[in-house]
Amino acid sequence: MRAIRSSLTLLMAAAACAQTQNEPASLSGDVTHTVTGAPILRAHITLRGNAPNGATYGALTNAEGKFAITGIPAGIYQATVERIGFFLPPLPGNRTTVEVNLRAAEKKEDLKFRLAPLGSISGRVVDAKGEPVEGVAVTIDAGQGYSPIRDTTDDQGRYRLVGLQPGKHKVRANVGGLPTPPEVRSDGTTEIRYAPTWYPGAATYREGVRVELVAGAEVSGIDIPLVRIPMVRISGKVFDFPPEVRTATLSFAQTTGSRGSGNVKRDGTFEVWNIDPGKYFLTASWQGTGNQRVQTAPIDIEIGQQHIDRLELRLVPPSDIAGTIIYEDEGARPPAPQQAGQQGSQAPRQVLTVPQPPPPPGTPQSAQRPPDNRAPRVEVRTVDPGIYGTSSAISDVAADGSFRLNGVPAARFRVMPTWQNAYVKSVTLGDTQRDGNVLYLRNGSAGAALTVLLSSAFGSVSGTVADQSGPVNGARVALLRDDFVSLGDVTFTNTDATGAYNYQNVRPGKYRLAVVEEYDLAPRAGNLDDYEDILVHVDVQPKDKVTKDLKRHK
Repeated sequence: MRAIRSSLTLLMAAAACAQTQNEPASLSGDVTHTVTGAPILRAHITLRGNAPNGATYGALTNAEGKFAITGIPAGIYQATVERIGFFLPPLPGNRTTVEVNLRAAEKKEDLKFRLAPLGSISGRVVDAKGEPVEGVAVTIDAGQGYSPIRDTTDDQGRYRLVGLQPGKHKVRANVGGLPTPPEVRSDGTTEIRYAPTWYPGAATYREGVRVELVAGAEVSGIDIPLVRIPMVRISGKVFDFPPEVRTATLSFAQTTGSRGSGNVKRDGTFEVWNIDPGKYFLTASWQGTGNQRVQTAPIDIEIGQQHIDRLELRLVPPSDIAGTIIYEDEGARPPAPQQAGQQGSQAPRQVLTVPQPPPPPGTPQSAQRPPDNRAPRVEVRTVDPGIYGTSSAISDVAADGSFRLNGVPAARFRVMPTWQNAYVKSVTLGDTQRDGNVLYLRNGSAGAALTVLLSSAFGSVSGTVADQSGPVNGARVALLRDDFVSLGDVTFTNTDATGAYNYQNVRPGKYRLAVVEEYDLAPRAGNLDDYEDILVHVDVQPKDKVTKDLKRHK
């Protein structure tokens, strides 16, 4: 009898345990204001399950700032919160979500979020006489991966930029204009041209003054008097322009991704007015035979306050390049292929030549291509931005180090091995050697052979970031090569909870290092002048471990 009772007890306990294991969990907590501590109504909490679950749950806070989510299966979830007019400050470790591990039947009641209020900047845009200017675009860059925050001035020249996070912002006013000659006027007046102008009336980004904004503040009186500049033109000719082509386009591109365009006449000549001052890559392109896009070799121009005439754009035939890789040390050799059937001794094979969209600004070189565990390959990718983004060519590398790239257009390229344990120390085209990984092909290769020297003697740069209050968590650190060519020469990282940052696999060379604002476009354009007071210069030698402690910009 006792045995029967014991069995029944065990069966009931097992059933209860099984029922508990299938019972859903619940999650509750609150959302409050970081400045006032007051509860925030109608904040949206999102709970997303990790794979393989993948389910999403949500809730809104009540008048007391509290929320509750029930009926949640056991699992690991990522929780975050959003509310119009607020933002979630970086969480410990610079995270944007909170990981929640829910067990079956668990009732977790302590999830707390603190939201900070967004602020605004307002003012007026006026002309050289102090009169309001209507229809001017006023912008602040919101940071990498986000659209700029913008407004357009009204008939009183007024603007208001809302939804701004705390920090120091540069405000820009841009009138814009048509790429046409100045109006012909018979009343003795002349058409006025205004340059993009930074507060408080600066013609360059570097001269602009930052506007400091604390959480929830509304800063007014940020007036911008526009800077007047001459109306200048560029003109020239596209040589070898096919007479049967009806439409051709000029493309003005900058390293930051800014673009403009103009037209080419049927005889190959062009004339474009009123391009904003700055440095550009200039090309012409049109639809060729078989609907393939034809593009001239890019040239560099810098638009200032003088006309630029007699420019020449030329077609340079694509190059077929035979190359060889030389290894400075054994550590630079590619790892053995991991897939069966790979024959390292086979002849080099052209894999692909395709247009590709440009990588996100500031993307580290190693992150611009996935690791390749198949046969080793070498890739060349354009540095000069064309009208349709970048293009690349990839070839297998044979056991003797030889490779072949076919149909490479006239431009500048980065040369990159697809294995991660090596970097390009130098490239030699014919008799011309250049340190670094940039290959100059704007005039074609003229059949010259390419030699690529690889090394594994990476260096590293590490240190801490602090301000007057101590170590800074989540600070953004920029590492920029002194011989900046394009976005591949600037990388970013964030500090951890102890204020530490760490750059591994750094190509030897001279660099500039600074703590920068998250939304600042200047580092992506190769310019750290705005941080001169806290800028640190570092010289990374092969296998060098550089330690540099930094101050946050104030």
